[in-house]
Amino acid sequence: MALETDTDEALVMLGHLSAVSGNRAQATTILERLRGLYDRNKVAAYDLAVVHAGLGEKEHALQCLRKSYDEHFGALLLLKADPMFDSLRPDPRYQDLLRRINLTSLG
Repeated sequence: MALETDTDEALVMLGHLSAVSGNRAQATTILERLRGLYDRNKVAAYDLAVVHAGLGEKEHALQCLRKSYDEHFGALLLLKADPMFDSLRPDPRYQDLLRRINLTSLG
């Protein structure tokens, strides 16, 4: 399968979907491509976290989310509702991040 997409956002979604559907090899390939884009400031650490979460790589996902927080990435405001991070919700570090963003009091 070709990894050409119209947008970097589509590549992130493809990486996550590949991961959760069991196509670990494709998800890992996409993650490597996204890391290169991140190094060139083309995608955010949040995007890497999405794919890591899909792969079940909780530590890496949380590291990327913390980096997103440090970089003041605006999409973190959606963190509480983003279903791609459902697997991280029980983790106290995830809950701490929500507290730091001041999202714990919202619905």
